[in-house]
Amino acid sequence: MAVQVQTTGWIGFGFSPNGGMTGSDVVIGWDHYAFSYELPRLDISQDWILLNATEDVGYTVLEFMRDFQTCDLQDDRAITFGDTVHIIYCYHVIDPEDNTVIQLHNVRGTRTVNLFGQMNYKPPLSDAQFLDLRNNRVNIPPDGTSYICTAIEIPQNIRNQTHYVVKYGAVITPESKRHVLHILVHLCEGLDYTGHPSINISHICDEFPEELNMCRTSVIIAGWAVGGEDFVFPEEVAFPIGGDDKVHTHFVLEMRYDNPNFIPDIIDSSGMRLYYVKQPRQFNSSMISVGYLTRPQMVIPPRVDRYTVYGYCSKRCTAAHLPEDGVTIFSNLFHTHVIGVYLKLRHIRNGKELPPIDANLHHDSAFQQHTAIPLVKVLPGDELILECGYNSSNRGFTTFGGESTREETCLAFISYYPATPVTACASITNLASYHQWLMEFVPEENHQAIIESLANKDPVAAEPLFNSLNWTVDNHQIFQQVGRDGEQLMYCFTPTVVSGGFVLPDLPPIITEPLWEHEVCGSGVSPVYNFYFTTICLFAILLSIICN
Repeated sequence: MAVQVQTTGWIGFGFSPNGGMTGSDVVIGWDHYAFSYELPRLDISQDWILLNATEDVGYTVLEFMRDFQTCDLQDDRAITFGDTVHIIYCYHVIDPEDNTVIQLHNVRGTRTVNLFGQMNYKPPLSDAQFLDLRNNRVNIPPDGTSYICTAIEIPQNIRNQTHYVVKYGAVITPESKRHVLHILVHLCEGLDYTGHPSINISHICDEFPEELNMCRTSVIIAGWAVGGEDFVFPEEVAFPIGGDDKVHTHFVLEMRYDNPNFIPDIIDSSGMRLYYVKQPRQFNSSMISVGYLTRPQMVIPPRVDRYTVYGYCSKRCTAAHLPEDGVTIFSNLFHTHVIGVYLKLRHIRNGKELPPIDANLHHDSAFQQHTAIPLVKVLPGDELILECGYNSSNRGFTTFGGESTREETCLAFISYYPATPVTACASITNLASYHQWLMEFVPEENHQAIIESLANKDPVAAEPLFNSLNWTVDNHQIFQQVGRDGEQLMYCFTPTVVSGGFVLPDLPPIITEPLWEHEVCGSGVSPVYNFYFTTICLFAILLSIICN
């Protein structure tokens, strides 16, 4: 690892739990640990090893290494695959006199990164063209969270001949950047909207014409969330569009905005840019969403520092739609709203739990990007479990599943090949599963009202009922257990024009052979992820912080 800074003084650099100094694992030429906003104390266990230090032409460069897992559980942060990392840095123009007299920094800052899962594919794009799918001066509603949908016609040259998307990225209007939270592009499979009067006209998604809204059940071709970067497909993979004048005629651009201060007259023309080529690649890609359906049946109690929601992808869905030799996952995008703090995508085959497909133990809702993961094969009959962890300790009200920033979601957007018809594989807890919890923790006169409010997808009616409950530790733990172990409604979505989708009641996976937990440190540290990091050192990562 190397840090380069335009200074001839000292350099500070480290890993932070939240972008601040407190609790950070810091290097200042030496190995330090920050207890608070003061001079860090010297770490007893010196785990950062200085390899080289140079000063030349006004720049200072430090080269050093550190194990992914140092087993210094008091002062060091483990570095795991998929985790969001907050890097903090600071520097001064003057060298310190010694390790006890270090002047206060002149400059400090932070940057959020994913050290291992960046989309570093670099396929040749010299022959690529691009297509912008953008809103046309949309006036963002002064209404908190809003969703805007726009149907956009595919150009005739793409409709007549198959082209292959090899890269995409968000195009954000600078003046409205802080209000754009996520962007989805749906490819309208077999839905011909030629001549429809609402083409290229933006609507509140709930008011989108019903026939256009059908496209939102079609495959997602591109997805972006706040903090994300460009998505680049591996060189052997692409997403096909067009090729038959009547199969692919339109996209639907779905934008999520946040305007918490109800500011009027914010104009936005953001959207997505697709880069495409004419030459096919070895594999055609697709995307599937996995997790818990974004509906009010998802309930997170107030004032709980760690509450887990479980979403399931059933074996019936994978058995029905995956090819005999399975599909290969190469990327994933985790998605929650504000209080999501960790996610894990688990993989079950014939009752045996395999290593997680992806995990982020330090999820940051302001930094949600696609992660390039080691290739994982998913076979027909495999089951997936998405665990989403939330911290509602600062909320005095119940949080429900929904589309607004105040509500929550639990999803993973998985990119894979070869393409299949399935677009989503998800679940919600069957309301009948809550019977025992109701009997034990809810006044009898509220039983029917709670069930009806959830069945009617009515969080406005449900919130005062749930807020009035005495959310003891036993109460929220039993409620969480029902969501984990109780009967689910398993959803398997395919595009409207493709048969094979279904909704069926079923139980979560029965795990007969749990994942073997290898103790790296031999001290009870959560070991289930340790297959990711062993004791390899960080030689290959180059971080260059150049401050002018």
